[in-house]
Amino acid sequence: MKLKLNIDSKYSEKEVHIFADKVDDKINQIINICNKKEKFKLFSIKDEKYIPINIDEVIRFYSLDKKVYCQTLKDTLIVKEPIYKLEELYSDKLIKISRGELINPDFIDYLDLSLTGTITIFFINKEKTYSSRRFIKEIKRSLGIWIIYIKKSIQVLQQVYL
Repeated sequence: MKLKLNIDSKYSEKEVHIFADKVDDKINQIINICNKKEKFKLFSIKDEKYIPINIDEVIRFYSLDKKVYCQTLKDTLIVKEPIYKLEELYSDKLIKISRGELINPDFIDYLDLSLTGTITIFFINKEKTYSSRRFIKEIKRSLGIWIIYIKKSIQVLQQVYL
């Protein structure tokens, strides 16, 4: 296998070109490496020990007293990364509900939309948190709540005008 590398400042985006007579195991490995996102391992601090965190077990990240906490089903831990960096890294898994809080929608038990302008979010571990008014639209879009409201609005309009 030949490898040709061309480094030049005129390229703003990285490209990989593969020339082969057929797709084999090596080609598939190269494709998998190119498609794989760079993994970032998140660590928490507990009793002066660094403990790895599995992002799939995280209920929420929140800031309190200039520290960022990670809440899981088992424990609440301190992490060094700021909220904005966690949001960038895990935007596909977490929803930002306020300036200082990200939640994992997989751990939501139910939502209470009765408070004016906010959403109370109840988690499966019986904890609750509140959204900021500024993030309501994004939360509803992320959770698909707008679709429910639109369908209900259409039904009400049909009943009134038909």
